[in-house]
Amino acid sequence: MPPRRRSILLDRLRVDAPGRPQDAILDELRRAFLSGAAPPGTPIPVGDIAELFGVSRIPVREALKTLIGEGLVSHRRNHGYTVAQLTAAELRELYLVRETLESASLAAAVRNATEEDDRRVRETHAILEKAVLECDSLTYHRESRTFHMALTRPSRIVLRPALPTM
Repeated sequence: MPPRRRSILLDRLRVDAPGRPQDAILDELRRAFLSGAAPPGTPIPVGDIAELFGVSRIPVREALKTLIGEGLVSHRRNHGYTVAQLTAAELRELYLVRETLESASLAAAVRNATEEDDRRVRETHAILEKAVLECDSLTYHRESRTFHMALTRPSRIVLRPALPTM
């Protein structure tokens, strides 16, 4: 029997988070999921996480129950826990809201844009274009956020990152 592969999730968790173990586990799992460090569909090894944090499985399961309620984790009986995947309907709804917000922000940005703003947008667009031509999906996804922020920055609307940084 081949050795079991270590979960990508375990490599992304920080065990030095302050607070009660259950709170630290909850916060750290949430951070890993929201930052994209653990992609949708990633198995969540309860026993390995418990061992990593030096706790029993109970605090890990309690944290996962909370994350199920937040829509970040899925659970299938006899299959375990995984990072949740958005359904097609959820993605459509998400992009409908995003389109509305970005359209309003872009309208304000066009009125306020400076030459420096224009230069920044062109520069970030060139990086995206290169990533597409080179089929570099990692760079494309990383720089897509930079591009969208460059587009909306001139609106002078302060956008707070929804995802924690790694």
